[in-house]
Amino acid sequence: MSSTHPGPAATFRSFHWQTLKPGWIGYVTPQSYTAVMETCAGTKRYQIEAYPTNELSVELTEEGWGKAMDGVKAAVDWLRQTVGAAEVSFDPPDGTISVSAKWAEHDDHRAFYEYTASVELDPLLGGETKIHLGPLAALPGYIKKYVRASVYLKFQGGVSVTGSWGRSSPDEHSASAEASGYIKGAVGAELFLAHEKALEVTVEGGTGISLDAEASGAEPPSLEFGFNWDGVKGSVSVKIAAGYISYKESITLFDGGPLGKSLEYELPFG
Repeated sequence: MSSTHPGPAATFRSFHWQTLKPGWIGYVTPQSYTAVMETCAGTKRYQIEAYPTNELSVELTEEGWGKAMDGVKAAVDWLRQTVGAAEVSFDPPDGTISVSAKWAEHDDHRAFYEYTASVELDPLLGGETKIHLGPLAALPGYIKKYVRASVYLKFQGGVSVTGSWGRSSPDEHSASAEASGYIKGAVGAELFLAHEKALEVTVEGGTGISLDAEASGAEPPSLEFGFNWDGVKGSVSVKIAAGYISYKESITLFDGGPLGKSLEYELPFG
């Protein structure tokens, strides 16, 4: 379309733009205009590209996690009430997230998507659940006063992320990030001679998956993840006289290793 605007300070309204990649406003096709200026001194022609004016600004601190964590805490409480023999601990996010992003004009004729972001969460999320499957029924009541024996299931998990990303010009951007996490499951048995903690025996075996990530050089900003299987490991622990005499041995039944190829996750800064 075309239009004419007379006067010494003429203006016109730019219209929509198209995104080339959903979710990342840094990939847009600008709306392009050809402006022809006709004056008494002659005619000049300019090519003008219009970009989005959207601006993203987010800062989430420790105090801001409250409502977001209400649902998780409710689920933890439900688990405690539903599985009466469960021991549940939960580590809420600890740290801050700060993001600002917008299209900006460079000091030459170019425009670029300018952003700064920092994440420091240790942990992002963590927790542990231990579900006792009940005392051994064969033990008489008078023995249970001094002895506690049970079989249990245990699940642990946690993720931590630290990093910073930035772009200050069309030609310069920086990225530095690390992430680590794990999830583990185990089945075990324990025997306690409760009187003065005379004897404590724990036998446990389990497996887990861990992940490591680092900043990818791709645009938009992203993290590249790699997963590893921990293998199958077991342990035996014996404590006598409240730990005055102790013995512990770890056993590797199956060695672990990498799980497939690394994956890339684009960070939602757009």
